[in-house]
Amino acid sequence: MTEPTQLPADGAPPEVGAVYNYEGQNYAVTRVEPDRFLVLGDDAEWTDAIEFTDHVGEGESAKVSYVMALDLFVESYALGVIDEGVSAEQLPADDQPEAEPKG
Repeated sequence: MTEPTQLPADGAPPEVGAVYNYEGQNYAVTRVEPDRFLVLGDDAEWTDAIEFTDHVGEGESAKVSYVMALDLFVESYALGVIDEGVSAEQLPADDQPEAEPKG
């Protein structure tokens, strides 16, 4: 698993279009509307949600959308583009190069 990403000091959620990575894959945020876009959390209470897709190149369309609790996403996904298939543990600790988009 990647290192957790913390929300910025102002508590702002991830931005639409931002790319995050998890277990060697890149994902693009497609929807995040705190207090308006919700899912049922682990405690069976409504919680803020985020929607994201596979990160694809220009002119390509992602085929699957994922939805999960915003706090779980922020804890599990790391901001930035990585080479597909390379886990965060395999990258140098202080350097995460940007990869060319898939395609």
